[in-house]
Amino acid sequence: MRSNEQQCEYILDKYNNYKTKKQKQKKATTIITSLICFCLLFSGAIIGIKNYDVIKPDFSSNDTVYDSTESTNDDYKDTDKGVYIPPIELPETNEDMAMDMVAMVVKDGKIYTCWNMEYPYSLEYNEATAHLIGEYIGTGNGKINCYSKQSDYQGDFTSNTTYSFYTVNGYDDDFRIAAICEYSDGTYINFYDCLNGITLYNGEDLFGNKLHLADHYESITYQLHDDWNYAKGNYKAMTNITDTDVEQFLAALYSSPFVEIQNNNNGNNVYDLNQAHIYFRMKDGSTVGLRLFEGGLVKYAGSPAPVFVSMPGEIFDKIFISTTQ
Repeated sequence: MRSNEQQCEYILDKYNNYKTKKQKQKKATTIITSLICFCLLFSGAIIGIKNYDVIKPDFSSNDTVYDSTESTNDDYKDTDKGVYIPPIELPETNEDMAMDMVAMVVKDGKIYTCWNMEYPYSLEYNEATAHLIGEYIGTGNGKINCYSKQSDYQGDFTSNTTYSFYTVNGYDDDFRIAAICEYSDGTYINFYDCLNGITLYNGEDLFGNKLHLADHYESITYQLHDDWNYAKGNYKAMTNITDTDVEQFLAALYSSPFVEIQNNNNGNNVYDLNQAHIYFRMKDGSTVGLRLFEGGLVKYAGSPAPVFVSMPGEIFDKIFISTTQ
């Protein structure tokens, strides 16, 4: 079984290979959901995974991991017009697809995905969390699988689940809806986000306007990258930073631009950078996860798209160092 990091790289490799095939075929349609059929695995038992040395890419060369001023990628643009994340579409064939799928549902012609149903993103449905659930809007039909064609993704609540879906109080349902899921150990709320077919200019577009992070968080924990990668848990309280530090970090996050990641074939890979993971527990009980990359990159843990906020500077470094100890 792959580690979380290996699974991420596997997904990106599959996407890049698929996109290359489409470009060779001179197809104009943007396709990103080979990702849908390559589920991130967050299980606890990871067996037979070799260790590797972390090598920091050389950002001084012309072949950089990312370039916030110019993009040669046909699918993701990081110009002064923002980063466009194209609509999700299904690949035309099931070639090389994994059997496991990311949970998804169609609503109003858009695809919503749930990339993690595990702690700390899943909430037990009870009296303390019921306030999050708004109006019932439909039930997934459970008809989608890795053999589905694009034509199968038609109609509201076409899904690979049979959960009941609801609006989420406090969030725009163009961005977020929720499923109430019955499991053997209880009933849980899982959030489905729509982060495709949109343009993101700066961090506030996502973390402010959609997630309301700065206004509604109440506590922060973090996790070392190795603990995240091998699903060890070990969440820790952030005790060596101040409220002012967090406010400055969020202010920089909101004002900094989104950029596209361009991994290349010369050994520069953003996922080789040192990393840490922080979790903002919100007042409503939900969690916003951020993946930090040494040097100033921040990725929203709930987004499948390879887009990052670029915010290098002293406050990023201070938060990053505090989450790697």
